[in-house]
Amino acid sequence: MATNESVLTGEPEAMLKEAMTSENYRHNPCPFLLQGSLVENGTGKAVVLAVGDNTNQGKAGLSTNIEEEQTPLQNKLDTIAN
Repeated sequence: MATNESVLTGEPEAMLKEAMTSENYRHNPCPFLLQGSLVENGTGKAVVLAVGDNTNQGKAGLSTNIEEEQTPLQNKLDTIAN
């Protein structure tokens, strides 16, 4: 199976995925399908290990959710608006 992971990794070429076995585990760099990947060709079965905020992409999104304080300009605009 070949997957396009460019949304996450920026790699333009498809990544080949194959089932992990005792014979190929040292040579198979990443058997995981990442959230947002597109299967370009082939077939396969998958086991879902994480969804939503529990995925790598979800955790990255949570780390960017920071409460922002108002800037001095926003404070002045609020004063004028009130």
